[in-house]
Amino acid sequence: MSLRDSKGTPKPVKRLLDCLTVLPGIGKRSAERIAFYLIKDVNNEAMDLSRAISDVKQQVVCCEICNNIADESPCAICQDPQRDGTVVLVVEQPRDLIRLEATGMFNGVYHVLTGRIEPLAGVEASDLTIDKLLQRVDDCSKNVRGLEIKEVVLGL
Repeated sequence: MSLRDSKGTPKPVKRLLDCLTVLPGIGKRSAERIAFYLIKDVNNEAMDLSRAISDVKQQVVCCEICNNIADESPCAICQDPQRDGTVVLVVEQPRDLIRLEATGMFNGVYHVLTGRIEPLAGVEASDLTIDKLLQRVDDCSKNVRGLEIKEVVLGL
């Protein structure tokens, strides 16, 4: 019998366990460890986590130009006048952009596809932001600072 089937488990704990197990990489045992860590927390880490999740859901937006996650749109990268807006590096996910930015080796701008084509999972090209990328290439008014794109680099 799992903990969630137990009649002695309070409803809020069951709900927390259910919420945790839907997260990628979190199974039943990990969910139980996390839940009981949060329950026993005396340093308010649980409340900090709760506020961080709330802030992410309320304050993070998608950049209207590059599709990166940001706290404003256009994002700080697209607004940066020091970046070369004529070179666009195409990445799969925002986490890829974050990793590339950490290297400090790229000074252009980005385009986030927000996924990859996966026919077996039902993800098609139309589910990605390829059309938006093509619009940026064809119409410079849709790109950073209205610049014409001269180079598209695939970082996939």
